[in-house]
This record gives sequence, structure tokens and C-alpha cells, in this order.
Amino acid sequence: MEDLPRRAILTCFLASMLIVFAAAHVAVSLPPAAVALIGLLLLLRIGWLEDNISQDLLDRDRMPASYVNTARRRQRMAWYVLSRRPGRDPAGDCPALLATRMRAEVQGHWAALIAATAAGVAHGMPAGFALSMTLGAGLLVLALWRADHMALSLLHLEAGFPLTRERLLARSGWVNSYQDPPEH
Repeated sequence: MEDLPRRAILTCFLASMLIVFAAAHVAVSLPPAAVALIGLLLLLRIGWLEDNISQDLLDRDRMPASYVNTARRRQRMAWYVLSRRPGRDPAGDCPALLATRMRAEVQGHWAALIAATAAGVAHGMPAGFALSMTLGAGLLVLALWRADHMALSLLHLEAGFPLTRERLLARSGWVNSYQDPPEH
């Protein structure tokens, strides 16, 4: 990845940061009910993508048949609608690269969701000025941190390398902290 041009690196970081600021702008511009509905749809999409990454694509040698058929249908639709010829056969695609694309999408959705929450908290001021601004700033930093992770995933995709298994299954530390009580 060291041989990527500076323009590609800058583009990946700017694209990921643009998501944060666009989501914050949308959260302030739309009614709260519409923002909540969009947030709910984003959460559903995040859950679906996480399931696809962990259940269907991780530790696979070949692309699953359902993904290959879907990609072929997309290519046919692009041929019919946009007159764009089908490219390479999707059966030869790397499942880890598709999982990396999905991970970048998940990170972008999380960044947008957290940025919208930050803007809503800072704009609506539900807890007074100082506390709302502090909470909004903290959430904005968290959204930018998520966008930074998305930029890293985009850089991997730009270089043609998949993320490592640990990065594809990136979860917070508290997720695995629960342990069943010992049986007596």
C-alpha cells in the first residue's frame, strides 16, 4: 500500500470524511422523525452486512453461488439498462475483497449514524448548552474515528488487498467480555 499515489490516499480520506459531514447536515436539515427512520434503516443494513461478512464470506476459498448469481444479474441489468458490457466473471472474485467492501460500507454507515446523532444532540440541546455541545463534540470525534477506519478499508480496496481477518471481524472490546457464570 506504500506505492499508492497521494491523490488516491487523499481521495479515500476525503470521501470518508464527507460522509460524516453530509450526515450531520442531513440530520440538522430533516425532521427528527425522518432522521430516526433513516437511522433505523441504516441499523438494519449494518446488521445484514455484518451477518454476510461473518457467515458467508469469511474463511472462504471461493465466492458463494448466491453472490455469484446476484453479481451476474447485476451485470445483465447494467447491460440492458446502461448498455454497459459485462466485465469479468464474478465467480473468480475474492470473497475477502467483497468482505472488505462490505466492511467499508458498514464503517461508512456507522460514521453517518454517529455523525447524525452528534448533530442532533448538538442542534437540539436536550441537556443544556454545555453538556449537549460536549456530548455532540464527543460523538463527532467518534464519527470521525469511524470514518478513519473506513478510509483505511478504502485504501486496502484501492491497493487490491483485503483486510485481515481481525479487521473484518472488528468488534468493540466489550462485545466478548460477557462470560457465562460457572456451573456448580
